[in-house]
Amino acid sequence: MNYENPAEFSKFIDLVKLMLKERGEDDICNLLSDANIKIANIDDNTWFDGYIEYTIEVKVAVKKYSSYSKLQIELFETQISDCMTEITKVDGSSKFITKIVPSIITKEKETIEEIVPPEYKELRQNLDTIRNIMVSVATGGERIQNVNERYQTIHVDVKSMCKKMGIPYNNTFDSLWDWYGKWKVDFPSYQERREFIRELFTPTLTGLDNYRKNDVDVLVQLDDWGKINRMVGKIRSNSLAANDVEDFQSIGVLCREVLVSLGQLVYNPALHGEEDETGTKIGKADAERMFLAYFKYKLSGKHNKELRDYVKGVKGIANQLTHKDTSTRKDMLLTVSMTLSLINFIGILEDKI
Repeated sequence: MNYENPAEFSKFIDLVKLMLKERGEDDICNLLSDANIKIANIDDNTWFDGYIEYTIEVKVAVKKYSSYSKLQIELFETQISDCMTEITKVDGSSKFITKIVPSIITKEKETIEEIVPPEYKELRQNLDTIRNIMVSVATGGERIQNVNERYQTIHVDVKSMCKKMGIPYNNTFDSLWDWYGKWKVDFPSYQERREFIRELFTPTLTGLDNYRKNDVDVLVQLDDWGKINRMVGKIRSNSLAANDVEDFQSIGVLCREVLVSLGQLVYNPALHGEEDETGTKIGKADAERMFLAYFKYKLSGKHNKELRDYVKGVKGIANQLTHKDTSTRKDMLLTVSMTLSLINFIGILEDKI
């Protein structure tokens, strides 16, 4: 059994739970019922000892974990490991070490932590810093001579980043002394100065929020799909900063790569077949055929023309974005949207919700 294949590992864990349930291990079954179970480490000792050692991490909600003593937790770890080894004793090439750890788990839905690109975070923080400085010097706080240099440095960075991202930036005060000249003449009260700053930065903040909303949310957990998680983060981060045809094309390449990686992750030739319906052998980089074979097996007869067309559409749009010399931001967003939607679809089929 290939435990590194998510589909096979999931079936293996289901069998472990079933055995423990049949043996009346209610406490362990309760602990595993909503736990996040994954392979944390693989130690290949086949060269010397003839087996592969898997460290299985079982993350349990803090409240539930705390309801058991340390001795009970250790006993559970041993029983789970023994059960896994028993199931695989035929081949004798696998050993398991179970580690039960406390974790913060929400009951409603465990989704991956929202991926916020570093460029977005940096710009948001810099905008807040500039606004706070401008309000402070104009309302009896900081002295201009103490913070002007810092303000100017951040102001230049913000202008450059807003221009790159196509976001309006209406702050024309290149130094705090320029701002001083404005408020001294036009805004005698602190309240007027605060209101002016609020209105000055509203278009920028609105533009930044709208820019951020171009992303499609990933609705499933990707924490144990490490490579996919990293690639999705890169796609979303790079798409925010993309500005020209070359940038858009590079996003298309990333989308194609993540589809191939995802196909390799969920497609198992032993389960899904080594050939497609026409007898063509499914290659390791043939994302379309890997997905179609996977769907045919996973959906048990519900494989249909719509799914086939959708997968082909995602692949086609990604290819078009990659090769078209006139690719636009709209083309890029369509590609990203369809790619992440397919990841969501497969993640839901894999119960990553």
